[in-house]
Amino acid sequence: MSFSIHPGSIGDVARCVDLWTRVMVARDGTGVADEAARRAQAAFDEPTVRFAVVGSAPDGFALTLTREKGVALLSRLCVDPSTTSRGMGAALVADAAEHARAAGLQRIELDVRETNVRAIALYERAGFTAVSDPWEYDDGDRVVTWSLDLAN
Repeated sequence: MSFSIHPGSIGDVARCVDLWTRVMVARDGTGVADEAARRAQAAFDEPTVRFAVVGSAPDGFALTLTREKGVALLSRLCVDPSTTSRGMGAALVADAAEHARAAGLQRIELDVRETNVRAIALYERAGFTAVSDPWEYDDGDRVVTWSLDLAN
């Protein structure tokens, strides 16, 4: 499958929130729908380093925010489950890192559930390393913070 990454627009936000919510509901059940949508929408209100989209539906997106001085946060990375395993996630991660580096940031971080082995493998292939012990998030989910040095 061929795809291209382009900057997201205000018109893409609702579709990306919907995609994020559908993926979270598929993973965690319908009880998370409202909260997943609320949090995803709120993330788009934060200072953005890069909002990138693949496809018009969209097929995937990445939202990179400013975490703290010199640090970007890959806040949302989502690929439609029907289009996974085609390199889209890896391309979105690389795009996020490239734009964070171009913005003069020293590193990019992300938080991922310790049970999300597919995502962890993706981030390891991209050069990220775990920089925290697992910590509790929400209803007992344990997450680990991962980091990629952008100074190279």
